[in-house]
Amino acid sequence: MTIPQTHPLAISIGDFGISPYLQELMSYVGQDDVFERGSEDIEKFLRISMNKKQIERVSKYYGQQIQALNIKEHESVLPEVEEEGEIVYAMMDGSMIYTREEEWKEVKLGRIFKSKSLYSLSNNRNWIKDSVYVGHIGKHDAFLDKFEFFTDQYDDDLVFVCDGAPWIWNWIMANYPKSIQILDYYHALQHLLFFAGLFFKEKKKKVEWVEKQKELLWQDKTEEVIKHISELNPRSKKAKEEQRKLINYYTKNKARMQYGSFKKRGLLVGSGPIESANRTVIQKRMKLSGQRWTMEGAQNILDLRITHLNGNWDKIIQLVDGKLVA
Repeated sequence: MTIPQTHPLAISIGDFGISPYLQELMSYVGQDDVFERGSEDIEKFLRISMNKKQIERVSKYYGQQIQALNIKEHESVLPEVEEEGEIVYAMMDGSMIYTREEEWKEVKLGRIFKSKSLYSLSNNRNWIKDSVYVGHIGKHDAFLDKFEFFTDQYDDDLVFVCDGAPWIWNWIMANYPKSIQILDYYHALQHLLFFAGLFFKEKKKKVEWVEKQKELLWQDKTEEVIKHISELNPRSKKAKEEQRKLINYYTKNKARMQYGSFKKRGLLVGSGPIESANRTVIQKRMKLSGQRWTMEGAQNILDLRITHLNGNWDKIIQLVDGKLVA
């Protein structure tokens, strides 16, 4: 099919000499998969030869443009709280990507969703219908500035389920002291299992001891668990150090470890939703074999991908059409 140069689909906007529609497609495949695969897809479906460097250049450009927009303009509409006391979950975590400086850098990711968006598929599996994602590569202060715009909309309705990173809880305590705060149960258990593996030489004794502590945790008896850990007398220096760390970890977070009470209220006690978001948002696109990112390029693709996953792709269309200016 031949399209004349005067046809709307052939008229280019911007510095690329490429039609807006094709720029949008290039941006879409660029955030969805590696640039080479995007080149193959465009040639397969449209019979248009488009090399991977062109797709990379256009994708990163619009990722930069969407980042430059005011956050209130380009992020997706937040899920509304329809009833008083309705629960809104906020979770944060990080995933590492490899950079051209031959260093691993952490991508900090946030996810916000309503409890009503959570559907149980089985005993161990949930599906979340609607989420809002926020991502940043770099210092946590810059990430929190982005994330705070969304969490400020809910304030007292928030339930935070996070791991034990001090910067996370310090920020939550300073900004949302009335929120419900839950230490991810599986992180808490992971620390317990690590120490038990160092202390107990017999597997049977280790399993019995760990099961007893797990039962106490589900009964909101964190103080008893701390007491049981303290009563042990590790021989190795490493086990003693891990014992000290575990006691300190549980003591600092015991108010966030009322797992039995949280469960009775129907609250999530695990951070599975943000861990799955790490895979969906970051790892499936940005942590593939052989990938090495510049910091700027990684942020551009991350912003483009989040724009898509937040259901806000219309802003990209407006940018490529020249109807929206960053």
